[in-house]
Amino acid sequence: MGNTNTNTNRNTIINVLKNRFIDIDQVYAYWLEGADSLNAVDEYSDIDIWLDVEDGYEDMVFKIAEEEFNKLGKLDFNFRLNHNHPKIRQNYYHIEGTSEYLIIDFCIQCHSRDKDEVKYVEGDILEFPKVIFDKANIITILKEDREIDLDIIKNCINEIRGKYMQHSRVIKYVERNNYPEAFIYYLKYVADPLVELIRLKYTPKYHYLHMIHISNHIPKEDVSMLEGYYKISSLKDIRNNTIRAREACKKLIDEIEVIYKLGSV
Repeated sequence: MGNTNTNTNRNTIINVLKNRFIDIDQVYAYWLEGADSLNAVDEYSDIDIWLDVEDGYEDMVFKIAEEEFNKLGKLDFNFRLNHNHPKIRQNYYHIEGTSEYLIIDFCIQCHSRDKDEVKYVEGDILEFPKVIFDKANIITILKEDREIDLDIIKNCINEIRGKYMQHSRVIKYVERNNYPEAFIYYLKYVADPLVELIRLKYTPKYHYLHMIHISNHIPKEDVSMLEGYYKISSLKDIRNNTIRAREACKKLIDEIEVIYKLGSV
């Protein structure tokens, strides 16, 4: 995507859009998510931009944004994603000459989107807005999160126990010398369940996130532990890790039950 254009950085892009959209009546709010909102920006960060726009004006706003981007430099990447939410439209952009990592993830939500879906919890580790402007009180910041659903934790633990009772599915492919099959079943029945247990221990609200930003969410010693289960290169590694994972699984379940006072599940 070319050499870095030092004159066009993320702040330039953010501010250009702010200046252009703040006086447009059909644009009600503008906020950032991702690295900007979590104070985690580095040289590899993209930009997650969100706008709340009057229904029917989404294409107009995309066109205006693209005009502003083209003033900064030619768009060498413009991709429309078919978002699975009926009230959200999403495009990806890149401006020629800027860092290859400076992808602009540009989302528009229809103004008619349920406002209960635009609520954030203060201090959330994954989703929190950095508000650029909000002319219609679109964004709600909650002080406290909902209570953890212990039934979800219990059900997750039971499912993981069930997977660990099926390690024969892994070992049979080791015995058959079928590495591809052994590898896939090893992930499903051995390594990935450990990740979910780590998530249940430290980030129960996001127990389903798997590896997304996990290095920022759990202690370094647990990151190192998980790395050991994913750094495999042979059927011998799969066999040995499958055997030793049983103790790691039991230890994590015991810790989770103590943390949430679950007792026997």
